[in-house]
Formats: sequence, C-alpha cells, structure tokens
Amino acid sequence: MLKNSTYNLMETASVMSKGLADEQLLTRMVGHMREHLEHDQGGQRDESARKGKAA
Repeated sequence: MLKNSTYNLMETASVMSKGLADEQLLTRMVGHMREHLEHDQGGQRDESARKGKAA
C-alpha cells in the first residue's frame, strides 16, 4: 500500500502535467515521486518477506 505522501505527489504531478506548472518543476516532481514509489515498494517487499518467514 502506498503512503499518503506518495499519493499526494502523484496528484501534484498529475495537475502539473495538465499545464498548471512549468516543465522543469514537473521533471523535478516526477523524479521525487519515483523515489517515493521505489521506497514504498521496497518496504512492501520487506514486509512480505517478514510475513513469509513468520508463517
């Protein structure tokens, strides 16, 4: 499950991509969002591995 901060970044990038902000800012936001997504997905894998070991 993604964190609220990741959803917020995704929403911001979506709005910005519709022309409400400049291209440079959009590029920075997308990179930042990618970091959050990778971090959230890594945490999910770690949690799944822990659950698998506990079973």
